[in-house]
Amino acid sequence: MARIPLQITSRNFEITGDIEQRILKKSEKLDKFHRDMMGCRVLLEVPHRNRNSGVVYNARIDLAMPGKDIVIRREANEDLYKAINLAFEAALRRLQSHARRKRGEVKRRGEPFDDAQEGMDAAFTEDQGLKNLQESSR
Repeated sequence: MARIPLQITSRNFEITGDIEQRILKKSEKLDKFHRDMMGCRVLLEVPHRNRNSGVVYNARIDLAMPGKDIVIRREANEDLYKAINLAFEAALRRLQSHARRKRGEVKRRGEPFDDAQEGMDAAFTEDQGLKNLQESSR
């Protein structure tokens, strides 16, 4: 059972129990991966059809996170199940990226590249100190 509140909405078509169960399973997987989620809204829609094209489904997922919401929009797909799978795969990748940034594994701009730079700075000051010491002893 999902710990997060889940809201499933459809536009221009009816959701079956099978589709609802699939979305529930996918949302539980997201919840297991990232426990900080506060909510999940899934929107499935069929835009107005052009008579030259068949039925096309759009999937959108809004994840409520502390501090920042994550929104996933997938391009249209003719298979509803594939549209749902693609949207939830993208959501999982986004959550993984969010978790890496939160843990500090992703460097931000303006930060040193690595600890080697700090070591070089320390070695430079030691060399300067030795050089100054040698000059003063003469």
